[in-house]
Amino acid sequence: MAVGETLAELAVAAFQAGFDRQALLAGRRLLSAATMAATAGDGRAVQVYTQALDRVAQQLRRGPSSDTDANRHRSSLVLAGLIAEFDPLLSAAPPGHQADEAINELVDWLPWRTEGNPYPLAAAAWQARLIAAGWLVHSPARRRRRPALAIQPQTLPHTLIAKAEEELRLHLRVDDPTYPAVYLFTLWAHAIAAVHEGDRGAAQHLHEYLTRVLDEYDTDEQDDDDASWPATEQGNQVEDECDEVPGTRRMHPQLRRLIAGAIDWSANAENGRREVVLPGPRAPGLHDSLRKALAASGLIERRYHGLPERGGSYLVVVEEPDGSRRLLRDSEAGARGLFAWGYGGTGPHTLADVLTDDILADFNRCPDCFGAVQCAAGLIRCRTCHNTGLRVERWHIASALVRRVISSLPKHPAAAPTIPEAEWSMTRSALLSEACRIQAGGHGDQAPTKQRSQRSLPTEGCPQVPRSSAEPLPA
Repeated sequence: MAVGETLAELAVAAFQAGFDRQALLAGRRLLSAATMAATAGDGRAVQVYTQALDRVAQQLRRGPSSDTDANRHRSSLVLAGLIAEFDPLLSAAPPGHQADEAINELVDWLPWRTEGNPYPLAAAAWQARLIAAGWLVHSPARRRRRPALAIQPQTLPHTLIAKAEEELRLHLRVDDPTYPAVYLFTLWAHAIAAVHEGDRGAAQHLHEYLTRVLDEYDTDEQDDDDASWPATEQGNQVEDECDEVPGTRRMHPQLRRLIAGAIDWSANAENGRREVVLPGPRAPGLHDSLRKALAASGLIERRYHGLPERGGSYLVVVEEPDGSRRLLRDSEAGARGLFAWGYGGTGPHTLADVLTDDILADFNRCPDCFGAVQCAAGLIRCRTCHNTGLRVERWHIASALVRRVISSLPKHPAAAPTIPEAEWSMTRSALLSEACRIQAGGHGDQAPTKQRSQRSLPTEGCPQVPRSSAEPLPA
């Protein structure tokens, strides 16, 4: 199949040349070709196209700069864009067909081809499976501030339930609790849907399964009392309970609370409650989380440079701690023609939206459901994030950054940037400090005065952060 080989070579060449958006589009053409072949029942063609996609994923992490921070981020973004479009491919082939085997192998393995954190990609691949199964799950690439109205989902096929049970049991101790949480919410929501249909056996099975999983975990814990959950930025930790030590990692404390909540619900499922609501916020607010991260030594520092292009467009270059560079891109790998600064229009708001996601990183995720409640098909409600999977403060920060920072960016930076052509240069810690000040002010933060709009953020160091904790923001 010359078409598959050509598209694969095009995707790899585009990525290596720095054209990530073109690499993503070439990969999606391969996905479309595989989907059409599966719809036509051409199992051989599906194998060719899926193998070409897998080769693309492997080639993204090869090359002279493959082991840099920037390349890891770039390859993960391209893979995320491909995984977000998996559901049509999963729906195309009937179960048991030759094409179905090749498709499932691709969906299972592609997330793990990244050199970055594979767990968010693997969770997104699971979401694609749920979308293909007819569940109301919001793909990360189609994220909305408020979810659409929920419909009554059906129970899931036995094959998906068996896979979810196996993955949850095997991954209770992984670095990123999002991954086991998506399976927990899937199993929990499946049991709720079954109860709504009059089948209470699924709730009893969930109770027995989760109880057995926790018993096995507790038995293993007795053999390793020194195991701990690391206080890292990636872990999105709920509470500073322990430091990282050698040995087996412990289950995230909030994940255990969620499992206990599912066990409690399944033990009382005969009460017929139609809506399951997670307990109120248990994690510190975003202000406290950012303040602790800024005070710690493990914060991943980056520097952002704003560059003008010919024709009036703008680019933002991100300089990673290892010195490697990448372009700031949205979820569709777009970087050109999107951003602007110096005023308060569409371009600055787009920049604020993408920049907020980049500086917050894992802090952007809801700390109580880990963003995994979207796999519950609307049957479980998280009061912390209102089922968006993201912190509610995130939109307030993005909006306030336009008023307080982006609209007043200087034409010339206060300190000499490492990129001479840059109009401005800021560190991640400076932007996070401004986010702390925004959170300390709450929703009552007013638009800046004309005098205040001329103020620019310091480009070096980390400004002092207020010690007072902000009150929880209203929904």
